[in-house]
Amino acid sequence: AENIGRVISRELLYKAVWSEDSFGCDNTIMVHIHHLREKIEKDPSSPELILTVKGLGYRLAVGTGQ
Repeated sequence: AENIGRVISRELLYKAVWSEDSFGCDNTIMVHIHHLREKIEKDPSSPELILTVKGLGYRLAVGTGQ
């Protein structure tokens, strides 16, 4: 929530949550994002709140007018 509108890489998310490098753990973040979307999105298959920015990471869209 501190980074609304900013793109946060999977590596940075992994480091912030588990305090270690994400080498070989790309799927872990994707699975957790999927579960978050199931809990907060109206339609998780068409997310409006947690957006994927291809090749870069994820962006929280709440409050950005998007």
